[in-house]
Amino acid sequence: MKLQELSAYFNQSLIDLYDTEEAQAIFFITIDSLLNYNRSAFLLNKERMLTDAEFADFEKVLSFLKIGKPIQYILEEAYFYGLKFKVNEAVLIPRPETEE
Repeated sequence: MKLQELSAYFNQSLIDLYDTEEAQAIFFITIDSLLNYNRSAFLLNKERMLTDAEFADFEKVLSFLKIGKPIQYILEEAYFYGLKFKVNEAVLIPRPETEE
């Protein structure tokens, strides 16, 4: 599967849980974590084929999202004040509103 196809598949898989913008934001958080691709890298590499292992990682993330687990807990990281923090279910997820 190509990255561009993965984006559509990811968003379609979450259509019942998230609006399109939020699903797309979660997709970009996921590719940043799993593939180290930001939005620009995604656009430059959207024709790149995923390996079976990479696709399996995305499927695992989707399975947790579908049961309502926050993406920060799935990926075990959250950004706050431009810094990446390791998080798990024993800590609260830093919220952007508290940066102000």
